[in-house]
Amino acid sequence: MPNYVKDPNDPHGRKQVPGGLTDQHFDRGGTVTKNIHLKTPHFVIVNKTPSDNIGFAFGFTSASLSAGGNDAAGNYINYGKPTAGSQLNINPCAWSGSAADAGAVTFVYKGGLDGQGRP
Repeated sequence: MPNYVKDPNDPHGRKQVPGGLTDQHFDRGGTVTKNIHLKTPHFVIVNKTPSDNIGFAFGFTSASLSAGGNDAAGNYINYGKPTAGSQLNINPCAWSGSAADAGAVTFVYKGGLDGQGRP
């Protein structure tokens, strides 16, 4: 719950009102740079149809990412070329694709009234 702050409309300074909401209270998303280890999102949106196959990585640490996006270790699962506007109900920690596909993927994190996000 939000913290309470002094009511700016109370001339005696005795009343309180709920404070502002944090970013955790709202759904948010943003395009992500490929091959960067991130907190797992609630779902993924494809912004544009990729020019080449894209892959998503699940359940490993940033130390497990191959240098320079080289997937020789087999860290990524191939998802092909999802169409623009697709919502993928997956929870990856990174994605990989060609340089031409930069900005093709958005990781979306749901907010919650308690500021803890939603499951």
